[in-house]
Amino acid sequence: MDKNTMKCVKAIEPAPAALQFITDEDKPTVPVEGAIIKVLYCGMCHSDVHIWNGGRLLPVIFGHEVSGIIDSIGSSAANPDGLTVGDQVAVYPWIGCGNCKPCNTGYSSYCDRSMKDQIEIGITQAGGYAEYVAIPKLIFLVKVPETVPMEIAGLLGCGMLTAYNAVQTLIPKVDQILQVRDTCGILIIGAGGLGLSAVKLLKALVLPKYGNVEVVCADLQESKLSLAKEAGSHGVVQWSKGDSEEEMVKSVSSAFTEKGAHIVLDFVGSKQTFDTGLKALKKHGTLISIGLHGIGTKQEIPSYESTLCSIGVQYVYTGSLQQMKELTQLVADGKVSPIPCKVYPLKEAVQLMYELEKGTIEGRAVLSPI
Repeated sequence: MDKNTMKCVKAIEPAPAALQFITDEDKPTVPVEGAIIKVLYCGMCHSDVHIWNGGRLLPVIFGHEVSGIIDSIGSSAANPDGLTVGDQVAVYPWIGCGNCKPCNTGYSSYCDRSMKDQIEIGITQAGGYAEYVAIPKLIFLVKVPETVPMEIAGLLGCGMLTAYNAVQTLIPKVDQILQVRDTCGILIIGAGGLGLSAVKLLKALVLPKYGNVEVVCADLQESKLSLAKEAGSHGVVQWSKGDSEEEMVKSVSSAFTEKGAHIVLDFVGSKQTFDTGLKALKKHGTLISIGLHGIGTKQEIPSYESTLCSIGVQYVYTGSLQQMKELTQLVADGKVSPIPCKVYPLKEAVQLMYELEKGTIEGRAVLSPI
C-alpha cells in the first residue's frame, strides 16, 4: 500500500446503507498547530449511529474515542504538556471552534459556535476508524499513563467522560438530599457502556463518601443488568418492551427503600425513558438526561406537577478536557476500573454498526486497524 494512503471505514450514505471499508484513503497531513496520530484503538460509540441515521454530516470517517501514538507534530504547535513523537496518547475530540477562550482552555462545551461550525473528531472532521487521524491542536491530546490499557484510553474521551460529568453533576444533589432524607436513591436508565461507567464511578466516588446511597440500574436486557450488578449496582430492574409506563414506574419504586428515586440518570433519552424517569422521582428529585435516543422527539415536562414537587431536569453533554485528565488519572491509579470491552479488526465496523444500532453489543466494541 502507498505510504501516502491508509485503510479506513467511511460513512458515505445514511443508514441503512453500509459503511465502506476503504484501502486507499489519503493519509492526512500534519496540521501546523496539531499532530497526526497513528491509531491503535478506536471505540464505537452510539453517537456514530445517530450521525449515520441522520446523514447531514456525511460523508465522514467516524470515530471520536481514539487512542494511539503521536506520529508527527506540527511546526507551530503549542505544547504545554511536553508531548513528543512516539508518546502514547488519547484524543479529547470535542475541540469546538478551536479559537475562542473556552476552547483554548479545554472548556469547548462553552463555545458559542453552532455544532456544524465546530471541530469534533469523527463527527465534523475525519476520525479514528482509520490508521491515522489528524488532530488540529496538540493541546487536545492527553498522555496515557503506562497503567492504563490503550484499548481503554480512547473511551475516556467520550463514554466514560460523559458518565464522569454526569456523576460530578449529581454529587451536590446527593449532599442536599441527604440533609433531609435517610437515603438517596439513584436510578440509572440504560446498562450500556455509559450506564456501566456511571455505576463504576458512583461506586468509586460517591458510595465511599455517602454510605446511605442506593444505586439501581434499569434496562431491557438481563445480560446487561448482570454486568451492572457485577459493576456495583445495588439492585436492577428489568423492563419489558410491552410494559406500560405505570408498570415501569411501579417496578422502579419497589426497588428503593423510600419507594422512588431521588436522582435519575437517563442514558437512553427516549420519550419513554424520559417520561418514566420523571414519574419515578420523589419530591425535590432531579432527572439528568444524557442519552441521545430522543433526537427528533419532543420531551414534555409537566410544569404544574413539577413545580409543586420541585422536580428539576438537567441536560448533560460530555465533559471538559480537564475532566478527561482527572478521569485518566483515576483509572491509572486503579480507583476506577474500566468497563468491559472487546477489540475487533477495523473492517468489522461495517457489520458491527448494525449491531450497535440494535443495542446488542455488551460493554464496548473497540476497533483496531493494526
